[in-house]
Amino acid sequence: MFLRKYWIPISVFLVAIVGIGLYLLATQPPKDPIVIYKPVEPEKPTEQPKAEAVEGDTSQDGHIHADGTWHEGPHAEVDRPVLPPLQAQAEPQEIPKFVKPVSDAQDVTIADRVRASGDVPDRAELEAMSDEQLTQLMDESYEKTRELSPEMYDKMREWAKAVGDLTRHAKTREENDAILEEHADTVQPLADAMNDLRYEHAFHQLVGNRAFKILSARFYIANPDFVVQESLTDEFWASFWSDF
Repeated sequence: MFLRKYWIPISVFLVAIVGIGLYLLATQPPKDPIVIYKPVEPEKPTEQPKAEAVEGDTSQDGHIHADGTWHEGPHAEVDRPVLPPLQAQAEPQEIPKFVKPVSDAQDVTIADRVRASGDVPDRAELEAMSDEQLTQLMDESYEKTRELSPEMYDKMREWAKAVGDLTRHAKTREENDAILEEHADTVQPLADAMNDLRYEHAFHQLVGNRAFKILSARFYIANPDFVVQESLTDEFWASFWSDF
């Protein structure tokens, strides 16, 4: 009863499904064929037959190799390239000496000026201090040098740039000094500011080094297990205090 009543819609539905399926099959691209590659096994290396030494025959100019094979007759001589002889090194060219921007009289080290000033505590003054006082003095001195270093190097670069710009084309020491003397009003204030900072930096560094020396000497004497006592001779202490 149902099929008689709805056979037309059912037929149309089935035809539509078949048509859609055929259309989709026709529009799909063909798949790539599956290619099966036959693996090729690597050929096994064929063993070369070894020539055995001829038994009982030693009259030939042959020899046995390290692998045990026999070789008849000597090897042919191989022409090796002859290396060229070593060439003698060229004489080093003389490098022109740098023209110092300051005279020798001005080139006294800042450390020498600090030592000769008498402002740095001497050994007797430092030995009268306690370990705590020496430690505090050393820490404060080294901290001061760290604070002064950036400003000191800035002044040094400023002075060096001014001197370099002025004496760039100087050929001799006399010409260099004449230029600096002519522009002393420009160069000297920069040099004074630089040397003041260098002096202050060297002063605090020397104070800290001397405080460290006293503390080190006390430590060596108070800790016999840390230092080989046989090494603490008069020569050792003379060298230890020589650069105080």
